[in-house]
Amino acid sequence: MPRLFFAAAVPAALAAEIAALQQHLRRRGYRGSFPDPAGLHLTFAFLGEVPEQHIPALTRLLEATAAATPPSALWLSRWGRFGPPGEPHVLWVGPGRVPGVLRGLQRQLEAGAAAIRAVPAADPRPWQPHITVLRPRPPVPSAPLPPWRPRRLAVTAIGLYLSQATPGGRRYTLLAAAGLGGDPTPADDGGAAPPAPDRGHG
Repeated sequence: MPRLFFAAAVPAALAAEIAALQQHLRRRGYRGSFPDPAGLHLTFAFLGEVPEQHIPALTRLLEATAAATPPSALWLSRWGRFGPPGEPHVLWVGPGRVPGVLRGLQRQLEAGAAAIRAVPAADPRPWQPHITVLRPRPPVPSAPLPPWRPRRLAVTAIGLYLSQATPGGRRYTLLAAAGLGGDPTPADDGGAAPPAPDRGHG
């Protein structure tokens, strides 16, 4: 069965900056799986393995939800990790604050997918939007992470993606896309000014 997710693509300019960040990590001794910058994305809902017959319904869900959601933006302002402090299994950059518009979009996509039985149920864990920079391989160096200056990510479209395992890592294929088309809400775009830089941590 195809492995699917809803996500916003990362623009080429931002992907290039994250690629430079990956090079900094390599120079500091970090090893593991570095995602291809060309496939970087911010996931809104991971669906897992889904029967192919659900793809048309998921596409309609994507289009209807996007049409009712205004464009928004967030500041990728900090480093984060999944897993124990000394043995993280994912290192990422993400926002300190998530606009309500985008939280609402994420809830609708996840709940809609659950309603058409594309996933067993909505994930009860809080959504933590992020862009994966590295899946580290132990031992993880004690060297601090490089500083990260906040970057603004405009979210103007959402896609339904297929994830496939290849010898060179995961490959992501866009199956359907829809532009956000609701009335703009400029006061809820993640803040007009960037947050303070994240100086990195061990």
